[in-house]
Amino acid sequence: MVSKVVKIENMKLAEATIKDLGNILKSEYDSEFSKNDLEKVAYSLVGYFTLLLKAETRERNKAKFGNSSAVRIDSAIQKEEDENN
Repeated sequence: MVSKVVKIENMKLAEATIKDLGNILKSEYDSEFSKNDLEKVAYSLVGYFTLLLKAETRERNKAKFGNSSAVRIDSAIQKEEDENN
């Protein structure tokens, strides 16, 4: 699981995206955050939605191909991710 966190941290979010997040948090929750804190929140959100996407993909694969095929697909995806990093 640690390798997943590292992959997300190595991704670079656009400065404008982080600034937009700060504006949303300020308008919706009347809260201001430092740049460092905004980056932490942004990367946490990316990690959370990455996890949700993987879970949804796994469930769709199970429904479409059955459990054993979904496991093979997960393994293939993981192997490809490892090779790309």
